[in-house]
Amino acid sequence: MTDNEQLARDSLAAFNSSDWEAARALMADGYRYEETGTGQTYEGAEAAVAAQTAWKTAFPDGSGTVERLVSSGDLVVAEVRWRGTHTGPLATPAGEVPATGRSIDLWGSNWSVWADGRMTHQRNHIDVLTLMTQLGLVPESASQ
Repeated sequence: MTDNEQLARDSLAAFNSSDWEAARALMADGYRYEETGTGQTYEGAEAAVAAQTAWKTAFPDGSGTVERLVSSGDLVVAEVRWRGTHTGPLATPAGEVPATGRSIDLWGSNWSVWADGRMTHQRNHIDVLTLMTQLGLVPESASQ
């Protein structure tokens, strides 16, 4: 395993354990986070940690598991399986979704770029249609 692969795993572990100081420490100055499924972009560590905190507010038990991981140079790509229970409000670009009490189990891929032991850019491709279907916000037939 390369150093960058371990750092990518450490970043996910920081999210899983809500260790926001560890998460910040892994982000470089000028860090940028993009979430393609929601269209959200966050500039800087503070904005990114605020977004992560919002996800943990909605899914306090939420966690990701790396199922596959590949890297090349400064790029690490992780296929992540996300699970959790929606017990808090979920902030979305369309407004807040009250807790549904439903569980989620969905996939995403996380692309991260590393320099000198810190992440400079991260793009998270998360399956929002499956998320919304599992929360009961769109009909089951929409995801088939």
